[in-house]
Amino acid sequence: CFLWAFFSFGNFWSTSNVTVPMLVGEPVEVAQKTLKEMNLKFSIDEIASDDIPAGQVISQTPVGGASVKEQRIIHLTVSKGGAVILVPDLKGLTLDQAKERLEKLDLALGAVENGSDQSQPAEIIISQSPQSFSKVAKGTLVNIVINLRQPVNVPNLVGMTLADAKNALDSVHLTLGTISSSDGITADDSAVVLAQNPTGGVSTNESSVNLTIGKKEKTQKKTGSVNITIPKNGNSRHVVIYIIDDNGKSVSYDQQVKPGSTVNQSVSGIGNVKVQVLIDGNIVQDREL
Repeated sequence: CFLWAFFSFGNFWSTSNVTVPMLVGEPVEVAQKTLKEMNLKFSIDEIASDDIPAGQVISQTPVGGASVKEQRIIHLTVSKGGAVILVPDLKGLTLDQAKERLEKLDLALGAVENGSDQSQPAEIIISQSPQSFSKVAKGTLVNIVINLRQPVNVPNLVGMTLADAKNALDSVHLTLGTISSSDGITADDSAVVLAQNPTGGVSTNESSVNLTIGKKEKTQKKTGSVNITIPKNGNSRHVVIYIIDDNGKSVSYDQQVKPGSTVNQSVSGIGNVKVQVLIDGNIVQDREL
């Protein structure tokens, strides 16, 4: 009994502190995913409720905002429904998760429409009808809207300060993902981006970009531009612009370009900077900035 009580609180030897997220009101699947991503564990107790839809978190221990060690177990109390059928909150769930939740409640999936919210991850539900907490009859159809984020071009952040990188991501409705340090520097706004994933210039449906940061180098950032016009006659051309600098090689631009179109692309790099331009796989420019 003593050993069970000890280990139920997780790894006491972890040195990393994390802030417990606020999970009350979230679908339990979303709560579980959030905790796993933060290196926290969880346990679940279900209780009957006529006021909270089945599968929704009613309470949590420790509460949201508390500081705990990684691997700590967060205890979730989840509604298992009651005599009245309440429409669950499906927002944040995938289509398969929503189907499973509705089937458990004797409800059914209705119309599935596509929407677009650049601030939310792709392939999750962003709205529903009837709304959550609505009291409905058995077999009621619940209509949903699935988020299909429009692809966006990832800006090249290498060489920028963390503050400038945040602004560049905000401008294209992307957010900062994980931030790792190459030399122990803290993630303040003066840190410099050394690497990123996805790389700059690629098109992505993801909502965030992961960064590796480090100390500001003495070498200066160099900037320039590439201007290319595709002939009006013929087919579209595949244009790729590479930046090769002290931090390695990265993609600044990668698109199919229609005949007669002009590509005006700002480019930058740190230290010794070379720009390579390829059209349909053939190098047409290879120069120093």
